[in-house]
Amino acid sequence: MNTISLLAVFIGGGVGSIFRYMLSKAIKYFIPSAFPLTILGVNILACFLSGALGGWLLSKPEWHNIRLLLIVGFCGGFSTFSGFTDQTLRLLNEGNYFNSFLDIILHITLCLAATFFGAILFKQ
Repeated sequence: MNTISLLAVFIGGGVGSIFRYMLSKAIKYFIPSAFPLTILGVNILACFLSGALGGWLLSKPEWHNIRLLLIVGFCGGFSTFSGFTDQTLRLLNEGNYFNSFLDIILHITLCLAATFFGAILFKQ
């Protein structure tokens, strides 16, 4: 881990978080709904970007810091779900099917459980 890598993740994450906030506000304003369209819309877009960028950068290992900036930083800041999908697809691409499916199951069950228990523990 070097300073350039950390800076790439830092800048990308900050910009991604700002974009997530702005897009969420825009979706809420233009498409008012009781269903959480903001989260769904942002997650779908972030995952699409992560997949497109990951596929594009897969054949460019020398662009490691660009990958950190765009996928880990921007897409991670834009939506943490994109980081999860990128990791799972990388496992699949490596032929690591058991760990990719275990990763999916653990993310869904443990993240939902953590959210549920966190909400109960800190409910005011």
